Amino acid sequence: MAIKVIYEKCTLCGLCVNECPFGAIEIKEGKIVINEKCTLCGLCVKVCVSEALLKEEKEKREEKFEEYKGIWFFAETKDDRIASVSFEMLNASKKLKRKLNQEICGVVFGKNIKDKVSSLIKKGAEKIYLIEDEIFCNFNEEVYSEALSYLIKKYKPNIVIAGATMMGRSFIPSVAVKVKTGLTADCTDVDIDENTGLLIQTRPTFGGNLMAKIICEKHRPQMATIR
Repeated sequence: MAIKVIYEKCTLCGLCVNECPFGAIEIKEGKIVINEKCTLCGLCVKVCVSEALLKEEKEKREEKFEEYKGIWFFAETKDDRIASVSFEMLNASKKLKRKLNQEICGVVFGKNIKDKVSSLIKKGAEKIYLIEDEIFCNFNEEVYSEALSYLIKKYKPNIVIAGATMMGRSFIPSVAVKVKTGLTADCTDVDIDENTGLLIQTRPTFGGNLMAKIICEKHRPQMATIR
């Protein structure tokens, strides 16, 4: 899948450049250029008033979505403790579970943190995927990205959410690229469509004047970072 630019229709208005949450769109030499930061979230396609951007299927992947189960949240750690944003993501997961009824799982990376994850269980997490190693003492985008991508590919969650923190904004987009799915960044709300069971991801667009509701129909997991 790729974002295709129809240059004959493009007016270089710059809306897509301004709205892209990943800085993946630039204007170079009088043309729109989409760089390697693109996560295929499709927001640029939605905001383009000239219909000059298309989300194009390069190849079809047959996926068995019934294999994807569970609501995952990434639990950040700070100074050998569970960061407060992790409990916010747990609460968001509990809200989704009320409509989707799938297992809530936390993902934790760190060192000497094992005795702290019980606080997540006490607050409602049903399972914790914990990786402890000295390599996680200091945040490294590539290390965290590889570790989370590995878990996603192995255990196939339906939904993955994370805080739109400095850490989340740094490595979650590359996770989405590695597992070949979309990502909606900086959501203000997430919910479940009761008819389809899909994750509804709400984020501001057009400078905050409108709220866009985004769904990921064709790929799993459904991923979002939340403010």
